[in-house]
Amino acid sequence: MLTVLMFPLWAQALIFVGGALTVALAARWIVNAVPSGQIFGRAREAANILRQPTTTIVALTLALSGAQVIGEFHRAEADTAREASVLERIYRDAQAYDGVQTAEFGEALAAYAQSVIDKEWTTMRRMEEDPATKQIFGHLFTLSHQMSASNPREQMWLNDMVTQVNLSADLRRARISSAQSCMPWIFYVVVICGATVILCFSALLSTGPGSEVVIASHAFVIGLALLLVVSLDLPFGGTLGIKPDAFRAMLDNIRLLAE
Repeated sequence: MLTVLMFPLWAQALIFVGGALTVALAARWIVNAVPSGQIFGRAREAANILRQPTTTIVALTLALSGAQVIGEFHRAEADTAREASVLERIYRDAQAYDGVQTAEFGEALAAYAQSVIDKEWTTMRRMEEDPATKQIFGHLFTLSHQMSASNPREQMWLNDMVTQVNLSADLRRARISSAQSCMPWIFYVVVICGATVILCFSALLSTGPGSEVVIASHAFVIGLALLLVVSLDLPFGGTLGIKPDAFRAMLDNIRLLAE
């Protein structure tokens, strides 16, 4: 599934929509090629009875799964933007703190943001965490907890900075967890098998004007629904994945403040 996400969006659509259309039309061709008889007539009657409840079950499964995946996608996107905002606030706090280790801390924070953009975003597409970026964040975390204040003003800024560093650690863990989580493989087995059964039932529709159009449109909608779920299943992978734009904007703001 991860390999499919690396394809362009048009290729993903071709795989899912084209696959559904192929299954539907192949089943239709088989139905037309089978000699009609009493057994075939009973099968058609049974398919007409079962098609509606089966379609409803698979449609509900896709709809609920799609809503869950879209919700997770937007949550991961919001958490990523919040993480970048927290890092920028940490840098501003460090500038206001203006202690002995401020310069080293600011360089470490900028290096961490650059590593997230250049290295970790690529590894997250493979559902992995970048060890080098994790090490840089560990150094940043250690520096923040080694700082000491010499007056109440510095203590105020230092307290807020440490609080925000702890928050950024939580947001980082949430981002990595979102990159590593996906729908279980059994979900795709169930949905694809259920969609195949529905398409085969649709192939048993009575022959007549427009019947092939109905079957093709049915397959088209099912293919698009599968495409939606798969494309958004891994928030940081594929052509529709979340981009590190929030981190780039944060890094640009940090560089402006440093000038």
